[in-house]
Amino acid sequence: MATTLDPNRAAFVTNEYRYVTPTSPTVKSRNPAAREVKVDTNLDQAAATALAAKYLAENIQPRVLEIVLQGIINLDAFIGGPPSYIPNFPKLATDGRTMKVIGATVDYGAGKTTVRVRG
Repeated sequence: MATTLDPNRAAFVTNEYRYVTPTSPTVKSRNPAAREVKVDTNLDQAAATALAAKYLAENIQPRVLEIVLQGIINLDAFIGGPPSYIPNFPKLATDGRTMKVIGATVDYGAGKTTVRVRG
């Protein structure tokens, strides 16, 4: 079975550093010190562009909420990455967005876990 070599993809893959840099003027105008997020991947150009656009869209208006959950979250919940939640708080206008856990505090005595989510 013969394979076809795409010269554009071959040139892209052979580059030592591959990156896509989307920018948002609204973020930079609100916060000139906004950091640049770098994610190393082995994606092709189209997938890297889509991933970069997705990350930029998620971070244009990030929100951080602290939520108290009844029960204990064990470290097993973090296997494979931090857990995500879709909080439903109409007064806080969470609008069904997925939020990732960025921190957790467990109170074993009270049987509660306080999670900080961002998204």
